[in-house]
Amino acid sequence: MENRDRYREATFSPETSGVISNAVKDRISQINRQGMRCFRPLITAILSRYSADEDKASLVEETLAAIERFSFIYFMLGGNGSSGYRKEFSDMARFVARGKDADGAAFGIENVLARLTDLTGSNREKCVKTFMDTVSGYFADVGGYCRWKGIHYFFYEYECGKRGDGESRLSWDTFARPGKNRVSVERILPQPQGSKTVAAAEEDIRYWSGRFSEFSGGERNELAGAIGNLLALSRNIDPALQYQSYPKKRRPENGERERGYCSGSYSEMEVAQENDDWTAAGIYERSVKLIRFMNERWGLNLSGEQMRRLVRLEFVAEYMG
Repeated sequence: MENRDRYREATFSPETSGVISNAVKDRISQINRQGMRCFRPLITAILSRYSADEDKASLVEETLAAIERFSFIYFMLGGNGSSGYRKEFSDMARFVARGKDADGAAFGIENVLARLTDLTGSNREKCVKTFMDTVSGYFADVGGYCRWKGIHYFFYEYECGKRGDGESRLSWDTFARPGKNRVSVERILPQPQGSKTVAAAEEDIRYWSGRFSEFSGGERNELAGAIGNLLALSRNIDPALQYQSYPKKRRPENGERERGYCSGSYSEMEVAQENDDWTAAGIYERSVKLIRFMNERWGLNLSGEQMRRLVRLEFVAEYMG
């Protein structure tokens, strides 16, 4: 029991655990960032039974990766609650712990991995369709991808991919919970002001209106809400700073921002390096890049039509020729 408690504790604070490998720490941290939901008993049982077995180390990592993938697809894309499979995952935790299923047949981590693979495959298409419909609703309500509850996790994973083995430039705790009247995911092209009172400088207003004057108000809202127009910031900012011009965001003046894009997160630096200015074409191209990342990172097997529906901005593709 004491051994099991140590592994259960590791599911809460994997970074400081001394009983699991670094690779396992990384996988559990990913699941925690999404939300552990109904997986803690199962992960605890897997760690308790297999952590000391070197021959099973790669299988443990593969199974945790399968849990992370299922969780992203089923919960973050599909928007499902955890009640649907709670009992099944609880049963699997008991089966792993005792090595037998309800009928007395041998049961181990291989069975868990096979079931997770089946569940992900059988739910994937439905969850993708749900996500496409949900995204359409986000844009009907103006907000766009900013309204997606999984946006912080998605961008944090993208940032980790850009970081590689480099030093982290983004703290999950402050990024995911920026605090009152602060934002950590910025619209590079700000939303049209409309009736909102925003202390934006006249020169910044002229900058944005001049560069996107060929687009209608509805198209401008689409561009502002596009996934490619959103950027993970290494330092949280006052929302009003989103109305600054792109040159000011890229290289700040007068210390208004603690960091500009050129010295910010890896995602910020990527945008700064690839874009001397911010245009509709830049938003479209980055949207394509991010949806491709989503497709590859979580194995969604998106069709061309599904890619187009998630990227949106077909009017920009037509404008680009």
